[in-house]
Amino acid sequence: MTDISITYTWDKVDGASYYLIYMSNRTAPRAVFSNEITIDGLTFATVYDARVSAFRRGQEGAQSELLTQKTLLPAPTISRFLFGETYINGTAVDLPSVTNCRIYRKGESTALLTGTVTAGVLRIYVLNNANIVADGQYDIRAIDGSPNVPTSIVGMPTTITAEKAKITLNPVSSVAGVVSGTTEKSGQVRVTVDGVAKTVLTADATGNYTGNISGIISGSLVLVETKVGSIYPSSATYSVPAPVGAPATPTNLAVSAVTQTTATLSWTASPGATSYKLYQNGYTTVWKTTTATSYALTGTAGSTWTYQVAAVNANGDSLRTEKVTVTYLGG
Repeated sequence: MTDISITYTWDKVDGASYYLIYMSNRTAPRAVFSNEITIDGLTFATVYDARVSAFRRGQEGAQSELLTQKTLLPAPTISRFLFGETYINGTAVDLPSVTNCRIYRKGESTALLTGTVTAGVLRIYVLNNANIVADGQYDIRAIDGSPNVPTSIVGMPTTITAEKAKITLNPVSSVAGVVSGTTEKSGQVRVTVDGVAKTVLTADATGNYTGNISGIISGSLVLVETKVGSIYPSSATYSVPAPVGAPATPTNLAVSAVTQTTATLSWTASPGATSYKLYQNGYTTVWKTTTATSYALTGTAGSTWTYQVAAVNANGDSLRTEKVTVTYLGG
């Protein structure tokens, strides 16, 4: 049975040439040459009565008992739903008997949640519900009658997907420091660089976002996440390369001549480099700059520090070296 059709079946009668089915919406019976028929073109949420009789040896037999059946409500219209939103919204048939709706996992018959239908406006509160998962598929049905009584009838389903918000990230340059891409229209995008949250950008009416972000260097990992409600369900990342024409990463970074308070950091020169940037303890902020290929370190006895070096020329910075560690003696 659907919102516009009912299928009737009955036991075969031995010797029957055909059957006659009487419907409350028709003035004359319909001849049927099997023991099953689907009546189409019916009106939704409408009660229909039916009886059937067998015709054999030129005579019509007794009619069956009256069967009363009500067609279902039509499938509701559901707006696009993004995972993380507070409500699933849509419209359903505006009838006095239709005040509720239900959501099910696709193809299942056990309801997960019950929502409301008010003057045809459908809403289901789903915020933080563990049954609603990203990319999950769900059937939504309006209910004909009170959902708390056994005589209520669930309508035809509309299947939706709890979509992840879209997010793209364009290539990022350490020279320009611009983060851009596309997301949902007027959506918010959180930008994180090397594990440090930087800012939240707002996309325009077409979904494009852009912003100048500080602290991006060659080798940085840029993370963008789209905000939906109070969560960030979608993300994209980009590992920033060294710009074209930048020198190669310095090699043979090492620490030597370690004492209680001093040490020497040294590396092999990169062809074309005009200077070098030193980074301390994993930070992306430049600690020191030098044109030499070594640097005199100072510290306190027993303390431990890590260092990285990048080569620089007019085109930009190389990727940083791997970290080396110095632990001053004593302490």
